[in-house]
Formats: sequence, C-alpha cells, structure tokens
Amino acid sequence: EKKGLISKDRGQDDYASAGQSSNALLVNMTTCLEEGSKAFEATVRVYCAMLGQLSAASGESVAGMAKALIVRIAEVRQSSPGFAQDVPCPVEECETMLSTTWVTTKLVEATLPDCTGLDDTAALKKAV
Repeated sequence: EKKGLISKDRGQDDYASAGQSSNALLVNMTTCLEEGSKAFEATVRVYCAMLGQLSAASGESVAGMAKALIVRIAEVRQSSPGFAQDVPCPVEECETMLSTTWVTTKLVEATLPDCTGLDDTAALKKAV
C-alpha cells in the first residue's frame, strides 16, 4: 500500500527529509489533505458500488445517476477556485484521487455493465 508523505509512522523530520518543509502548519494541512482525499475516494467507491441499489430505489437509471454526480462535481469544481484542476498538489496520490479524470473513470467503470440501452449510453457520453 502506497503511503503519503505524512502518516502516523512519520513525523515532521521525515517530511522534511522527503524534500518538504518542516513547517508545522504545512505538515498539518498536508495531513488534512490526505485524509480528505481518502474520504472522498471512499465516498466515490461506495457510491459506485451502490449505484444499482440507488437506481432501484429512485427509479432513475444507473447512467442517469452517474451523469448527475459527474455534472455536480464539475459544477463544484468550476465554481470553486480551490478545486481548480491545475493546482499542484504536494502528495501525488491526493492529486490523482481529487482529479476529475479519476472520478469520471471510476463512475464510467461502475456504470458500463448496466448501460443496456441507447439512452443510458447517450446520457453517460453527455456527462463525460
């Protein structure tokens, strides 16, 4: 399992030796970024795993639900300068998980098996 620069086993000295600042604020912010990105990753994975059940409960197609999430994430990223895609991230793993490419890939992978009709495929294509 790939670990970030900050973990329970690593302190500020290890962070500094990894070529980063030993500034306590920066260390804590990076730790929060790692925890937040892991929570976001887990949320997306659970949503993808539950698409079938959510679709059955809501009456909306799996592709429609995936489209709604992709559109919502794109809207949030567009309206918030803090989520701009081109902002460099000190932890590569976080940058990957927070990218729109990663979210879209996971949702498309989860949705493709349930895309049986042209409408589903068109909705998914429109979202991407």
